[in-house]
Amino acid sequence: MKLRQRFALIGLASLSVLTAIAPAFAAPFKDADGNIHFQDGLTANQKVEYEAGGLERKVVANYCGLLIVPVPTSAAMPGSITVDGAAVDTSTLPVQSVPSCTNNVLKEARSANFKDANGRVVLVNKTAGVQSTVVYTGVPAVKSLTANTCGYARIGNSTTTPAPASFNYGGSSYTTSTLPVSIPNRCIDGKKFVYTP
Repeated sequence: MKLRQRFALIGLASLSVLTAIAPAFAAPFKDADGNIHFQDGLTANQKVEYEAGGLERKVVANYCGLLIVPVPTSAAMPGSITVDGAAVDTSTLPVQSVPSCTNNVLKEARSANFKDANGRVVLVNKTAGVQSTVVYTGVPAVKSLTANTCGYARIGNSTTTPAPASFNYGGSSYTTSTLPVSIPNRCIDGKKFVYTP
């Protein structure tokens, strides 16, 4: 009888250890510093994609002062964009061809903003060689992380690069302010150390 009790106790102890090393969190959570963690069974070095914020591009005006804004690869050109903070209604722009630029002069003059046949937005009278920040309204930016050797990934949070206020991950939407706060598991030399309160 005592032998059976010992085996039973060993079995319970083994079950306890297995529970301790299993993934403790099934959804993203944040730590006390606001970093967002993904510890839901990712594999080592797995690429993790999430959507956060508006898609943003840096675009440089050509030598003739045309700022040619490309169509985003993930979606059609939205009905509005912002360029250096100024809103541009793309839905009402006329469709015209983009004239060639030779010796800093357009082959055909363009006095107003327009779109080309491929959907690119072309803004005129910009300063040649100057970079502008373009934000595609309503088009989320797809960002990626790489999980470490334990299958853990993290979005950092700092004063210079704050974590996103909201994001989409795994087909679900999350608001950072409402994420549960937990102490993340540790990964040391590829081994998982699970925090248990």
